[in-house]
Amino acid sequence: MLKRPITLFLRIFISFWLAVALILIFGAALTTWLYASRHHSLDNVQVLPLITEARQAAQNDGEDGLKKWRREKENYYGALQIFLIDNENLQDLEKRELSTRLVEMLKVYRGLTYEKPEYDIDGRWGWWDMPKINISNGKTYTIIFQPFDNSRLEIIALPYMPYFLLLISILISTPICWILARYISTPVRHLQEQARMLVEVGENTPVGEKFTSRSDELGGLARDFDHMVNRIHTLLAAKEELLRNVSHELRSPLARIDLALELARRKDQHMDLQLERIEQESAKLNSLIGEIIELSKSVDQSSSKHHQIDLIALLELVVDDANFEAQQYDTQVILQGAKNAFVQGDENELRKVFDNILRNAVSFTAPSTTIDVTIRQSSEQRKNGDYWVIDIADHGPGVREKELPQLFDPFFKAASNIPRNSSGLGLSISANIVAACKGWITARNRSNQADTENKTGLIVTVVLPVLTPDIH
Repeated sequence: MLKRPITLFLRIFISFWLAVALILIFGAALTTWLYASRHHSLDNVQVLPLITEARQAAQNDGEDGLKKWRREKENYYGALQIFLIDNENLQDLEKRELSTRLVEMLKVYRGLTYEKPEYDIDGRWGWWDMPKINISNGKTYTIIFQPFDNSRLEIIALPYMPYFLLLISILISTPICWILARYISTPVRHLQEQARMLVEVGENTPVGEKFTSRSDELGGLARDFDHMVNRIHTLLAAKEELLRNVSHELRSPLARIDLALELARRKDQHMDLQLERIEQESAKLNSLIGEIIELSKSVDQSSSKHHQIDLIALLELVVDDANFEAQQYDTQVILQGAKNAFVQGDENELRKVFDNILRNAVSFTAPSTTIDVTIRQSSEQRKNGDYWVIDIADHGPGVREKELPQLFDPFFKAASNIPRNSSGLGLSISANIVAACKGWITARNRSNQADTENKTGLIVTVVLPVLTPDIH
């Protein structure tokens, strides 16, 4: 069962909002804890001792003592604000701005005829009482207590809160960013190391299932990298094999040309024959070089322009040409099967494929026999699609079973009683062209078929993906 892909965007998006959510949760928890602890600091606090301390500070140090006392108490009791109001001008001792509500409270309190007696020392002072304090210089100040007057939002405005929130943000975002960076950078570094080993050492080491099994873009990159490395090694191996085969194939005609030249230098009565031999070998070399160039082009068909092809019309043209050549062997090529088939590819290249296979069939089939070209549609389960299957069957000697897998290798020539002047590149070129069309080509002996009644021959099968034709 295929995993549902999780893109890097989604992972980054989730990580970002996870970090934001954790920062908000821990930030809210911190402010709530501070808010509660500040308010709990006033639990069981009596007002009378505070008033006594204020009067003592005023007696000892006057206004400066009152200022110092107020700051100490506000710092100690976080949820308490204290104002020292000059009774003459209703201004705060430290020139702090008074709220409208506080000014109105002062006016109402001053208008009351009742005033709490100064000798009331039995501890029954409340937070909302406004005791007076006389200073030695003759001024009188009223103390106003404002307990529990700050909200949760005001907690954030405390001097140290931005630093706490910044610290929480760093502590939460750092591990999340580190994990995300590791998640992205680890496979990239691994691919970088694999690329370096490929360039410097030439090792074909797989990326590993740990990375190729990932369901995001980096997993796709790892799978594509593995495919690319395998493709490069396949091409390099094919190139080395091709060079070995080319050098072997070229040496034989060159050796014969050297021998013919040596004999021609004698200028005897056989000189014309030797010159003719040189001409023949040169023509073979020219043909071989042309086929080698065509083989190299067929390996990479990425630049070919593929378009919709009427496969039946193409096969009819190739069969007509093959029938013209088959007349000299009293042989006939018969096309049968589907009447409407379309594929995607390069028409000229596919024509070369069927022309080459039919030429081989005409050359190898027994005289006075037929070559059957059958086209049918088939569903290929392992390829997950529908394909056109074209069977080209002759009545020749066939190919040894052990040679069948090598039949489409460059320069391979199957053992046969019929002499062949082929270079062994035709079927290899055909296989590359068919592969570029996302198909494949195989071969089997007719004698392996259950309904052949011991008939001999070779069946070459070309498989091409079905294309739904465009209707204009």
